[in-house]
Amino acid sequence: MIEPGKRIRGRAGVELRRQRLRREPLCRACKAEGRTTIADIVDHIKPLANDGTDTDDNVQSLCKDCHDKKTATESYGATHPLWLKPSAIPLTIYCGPPGSGKTTAAKASGADIVIDLDDILEELTGTHGHSQGSEHLQSALYLRNSRLGKLAAMSKGTAAFVVSAPTKEERQWWAEMLGGSVVLLNPGRRVCMDRIGSNGRRLEGLARWFDKASKRWTRKPKAKETIGEDGWPVQD
Repeated sequence: MIEPGKRIRGRAGVELRRQRLRREPLCRACKAEGRTTIADIVDHIKPLANDGTDTDDNVQSLCKDCHDKKTATESYGATHPLWLKPSAIPLTIYCGPPGSGKTTAAKASGADIVIDLDDILEELTGTHGHSQGSEHLQSALYLRNSRLGKLAAMSKGTAAFVVSAPTKEERQWWAEMLGGSVVLLNPGRRVCMDRIGSNGRRLEGLARWFDKASKRWTRKPKAKETIGEDGWPVQD
């Protein structure tokens, strides 16, 4: 019996991967959406990290793009997901400190889709992100990243994305990853403080935003993975 969370490796893993791709050569996720794409990754439906099993009933064949998107929504809540592709529909990225009015501007823009982490937190918990701690942040990031990823496959409509992005470098990073145009809303610290009022969490966020805005932002490079013959990352 295969122990949950354990991967079959070595020669047995290499042969097993070949057999599974031979049995299901097309990406299951693409097929479900009416597309035909050759699969190159054997994915665990329930991740091994969550005690999934390396058994045939818990695997599916996926293409790299679909696998990256699935991983982003289940294994980590990256603040800056490196797998994103440019939006296929017009996109505006609204940036600024807490209290700047970026969410209000995004919703007033008439965009068909508005992606805002605070609103997603409210969807998940019933409490708006302005009043949330960090307990549900990872789940909200998973969902936000998934929605951002889906923009690359859309054919109609418009979208707005709300993100604080205090520095020019970070705003440029989002624009390069997602495409679209960037709108910076920064009426100044005093105006933002007046709008926020006595909300301590948002006031702390405001102070952090202006502190970060005075520094250069550098995105950490993605760690380089070594892939073994069995198709899985080699763990040191």
